[in-house]
Amino acid sequence: MLILAKFYSKIMNIKSFFYITLLVEFTVLAFVCAFLVLNYSYMSALMIYLGYQVTFIFGSYLVRMETIALKRTEFISFADIMKQKGYLVGLVISYLFYKLLTYAGIVDKQTQVYDLHVGLFVLEIVIILMIFRSFGKKSA
Repeated sequence: MLILAKFYSKIMNIKSFFYITLLVEFTVLAFVCAFLVLNYSYMSALMIYLGYQVTFIFGSYLVRMETIALKRTEFISFADIMKQKGYLVGLVISYLFYKLLTYAGIVDKQTQVYDLHVGLFVLEIVIILMIFRSFGKKSA
């Protein structure tokens, strides 16, 4: 994060915001794919941990750029409220997903986590497509 902060003067623009946002989401997608391929192993656990560390490096930058890009406080407020609603909806969906799997007779926790990652894979694809749609031609 310290190294990234030194480059703020060069990367505090919409084009960099677009590419760094994509980098973060493709990183998450790569590690979801790694888990689906490697399943449960020390290597998959290490890769997931590495992926989280890489994405956390960019967390402060992305929040700062959102503030700069949205400019008006009502837009920032709306974005933050929608993020929190998204987190809560995600928690509820995860809980219901696990309950549905249990109801369907899939009680093995490793199988449940693997099945959840299939859903995460689909979700990441949707997120990446929405990023392209949201930025449109402004980022190219």
